[in-house]
Amino acid sequence: MVRDRKLPQNSVRKFG
Repeated sequence: MVRDRKLPQNSVRKFG
């Protein structure tokens, strides 16, 4: 998702 790539911190929380 492009949104996750823009916010690495958020992507880590969503996937982690």
